Amino acid sequence: MATAPNKSYRLKGAFGWIMIGAMDDQAAMIEARRSTDHPRFEDLQRWDGQQYVNCTPAAGGLTS
Repeated sequence: MATAPNKSYRLKGAFGWIMIGAMDDQAAMIEARRSTDHPRFEDLQRWDGQQYVNCTPAAGGLTS
């Protein structure tokens, strides 16, 4: 789990889950690019305190 103020994310990669700690969805995608060449937002999940849930893009762009 990420420590505050970061949130825990994971991105489904070619060989399994890439674990990420970031402030918001957009920052998580930036961090994901450090581990894989072509991260897809559809593969990003955020920990909600009980389970990982799919991130969904907000109208007008990424938000947390």
